[in-house]
Amino acid sequence: MRKNKKRLLGLFGLSVVAIMFGVAVSIPEKKALAETKQVQDMLVVQVIGESPSVTIIGIEDEDTEISAQQNFTVTYDNVENVTITLEYTDEDGVKHTKIIDSIPSDGSSGEKSYSIDLREGEDGFGYGEYKIIVRGTDEDGIYDEKVVSFEYVPVQASIEKDENGDDYIHLDYVPDDGTDDSEGDVDKIIVIITDEDGNEIPGVPPIVVPAPQQDVPLPFGEDDLPSGKYIIKIIPYDRDDEPLYNPYEIPVTYDAEEEILVPDTGSFSRVLSFNKTDYLVSAVLVFGIAVASGLFIIMKPNNKNNKNRKNLKKTARRK
Repeated sequence: MRKNKKRLLGLFGLSVVAIMFGVAVSIPEKKALAETKQVQDMLVVQVIGESPSVTIIGIEDEDTEISAQQNFTVTYDNVENVTITLEYTDEDGVKHTKIIDSIPSDGSSGEKSYSIDLREGEDGFGYGEYKIIVRGTDEDGIYDEKVVSFEYVPVQASIEKDENGDDYIHLDYVPDDGTDDSEGDVDKIIVIITDEDGNEIPGVPPIVVPAPQQDVPLPFGEDDLPSGKYIIKIIPYDRDDEPLYNPYEIPVTYDAEEEILVPDTGSFSRVLSFNKTDYLVSAVLVFGIAVASGLFIIMKPNNKNNKNRKNLKKTARRK
């Protein structure tokens, strides 16, 4: 009896998964033609059909940019109007929007390229989180919308090793060249090594990196730091000696005996230890374990029931 219940529960779980998959693949799609383009070494598939269609080309979703100048192209089809909006979220979480363009159309397909300057006072609002929102609407009010999210930052950093195996920080940024056009760019960078709680370590002074220097040796071995977890804080400053943006933080683990420095990140993200790929892989693993558990419940023999059957057979023979 218990065996049957386990089998029924396992079959029920697998049936639910099968039904969900069947519903997903059976959702009808509108007929459309597919047009393939090769744009800047990136394959873009644009769907062209009866429904409104828009596409953003040139800026990767959830990317990080250090250049204020951003170029992208908008393609559209079967729309009467296309609106391109730039959305910015400030440090207080308040959203600011600016209409970049509004394109009238007669329903035919087309494309238009843009070059925007994200600096404050220009097209953008300075360093921070942005979205480019493109909405194409047809004559019936039906619309298609695409959104690309990215972050404009003054500096990006990574931990590298030189030819001798020593660790150093490589910095990517736009240096201030002293001209008016360069105002707001990076004049210097301060690198601070803290403990895992963010407290500065006595005897380990901040490292001042003048622009345009990019490679910074790490002093873990020189300062005889003990093994443990640390945070490397990277703070960019402008020509007025003001911080340009939030500190870029890299959590690391240092092995003093082996003199090995390892970033504490799943696949090396900015501050979090898991990035999107890590979460997707974890989800697939959990799903696989769930399916394997269901099969195990179905296929596992019930030793108690088998023993009872054998006893019944022996009793029947005696009779």
